[in-house]
Amino acid sequence: MSLRSAAFSAGRWTTASLLLRAALQFAQTMILARILTPADFGLMAIIMAVYGVVSLFIDLGLSNALIHFPDRSRPLLSSLYWLNLGGAVLMMAALMLAAWPLAHVYRQRTAAGHDAAEPGHADQCRRPAVPRHGREGPEILAVGLD
Repeated sequence: MSLRSAAFSAGRWTTASLLLRAALQFAQTMILARILTPADFGLMAIIMAVYGVVSLFIDLGLSNALIHFPDRSRPLLSSLYWLNLGGAVLMMAALMLAAWPLAHVYRQRTAAGHDAAEPGHADQCRRPAVPRHGREGPEILAVGLD
């Protein structure tokens, strides 16, 4: 196989994988738009935006470093593995620490059940939405936690 045909083959596979990924993400968005309430879908959009920014830093260029080094010795692979794992743990900790301030900025309810922008309202209870399909189509019912 010549270099030109190998490049075209690689390009076709890359294009096909990108198109398949885009189609699956579109289908996922459509399914979630039908299942989630508008407020929850908006919250998911905020989370995905934050995750998109953080995911740019998760790899830290280690995959490019792995390709760059011709000799992939066991110590090198071990170092890159632990460095990647450590970076992912640091990113997770940063996201966990940023969760409360981000909830405050976007005025989103936290897992404790109160609005992060209004301290002292812990008695407010958010009822989760449960889809129910009837004759007229799907409807959303609030489930009581009492």
